[in-house]
Amino acid sequence: MKGCLNLNPRILTAYFLAVLLISMFLWNPVIQIISLSGSLLFLLSISDIKGFTYDLGFYAVLFLLITITNPLFSHNGETPLFFMNGNPITLEAIIYGSVMGIMIISVIIWCKCFGRIMTTDKILYVFGGFAPKLTLILSMALRFIPMFKKQAKKVSNAQKTMGLFSQKSITDKTLSSSSVLSSMTGWALENAVETGNSMKSKGYGLKPRTSYFMFKFSINDGLVIAFTIVLSVVTLACTAMGKLDFNFYPSISKISFDFLSLTAYISFGILSLLPFIIEMEGNIKWKYYISKI
Repeated sequence: MKGCLNLNPRILTAYFLAVLLISMFLWNPVIQIISLSGSLLFLLSISDIKGFTYDLGFYAVLFLLITITNPLFSHNGETPLFFMNGNPITLEAIIYGSVMGIMIISVIIWCKCFGRIMTTDKILYVFGGFAPKLTLILSMALRFIPMFKKQAKKVSNAQKTMGLFSQKSITDKTLSSSSVLSSMTGWALENAVETGNSMKSKGYGLKPRTSYFMFKFSINDGLVIAFTIVLSVVTLACTAMGKLDFNFYPSISKISFDFLSLTAYISFGILSLLPFIIEMEGNIKWKYYISKI
């Protein structure tokens, strides 16, 4: 993660915002597949193989669940495949569910990558100037999840060490989970109050107060934001001209592959692969410098 970590947090925020907006609002299957591919490659470049494989299995199950669930509730479409309880299961509903699953998974992965790269100090740097209270809540929320898991494990291990809830029955597990949850609720509330009081006592959010950050704007930041703006504008311009329009109901429309459509696909493809390319470049440079030692 050496490549993207060196970028300015504001540039990273602008990039992820552009990719997420395009991924969420353009329901073109090609765009969604490109977004999913870019997010998976980026996640692979910043994760270990074991963790990536585990995540991949979860996303596969989620995709199947969304794809199967949508035709059960939506019966629109003019191509019924079979009937279930008198309701048609249409091809259009299945395709719509699969594209929806791809979109949801790609957005989840992009957000996960964003969470791994944007540390608390980076979030404070980006949003602390104009929304200090919101930034404090957001940074606490992102920091809270791993701390909650770690503390819950400590409480559970402490109870087992004292001989409590050592049996494997369902009742014992339920009592153990309830006890851990009760302890963690009090711990979470106390930790939130202490953090808020600490920040308030240090003058956080006061107008005359200034902050020091080690983030500077470099040439690489300029290149990344330039690529992000140009590629996003090209994709959105083709969208405004109707070149990426795609309909699921009442019948599935054809995917456009004319010059402007291909231009949009290539532009968004480069945009989606940009962090993966940056990571690969950083890894190659790192290995090269290591070999020279």
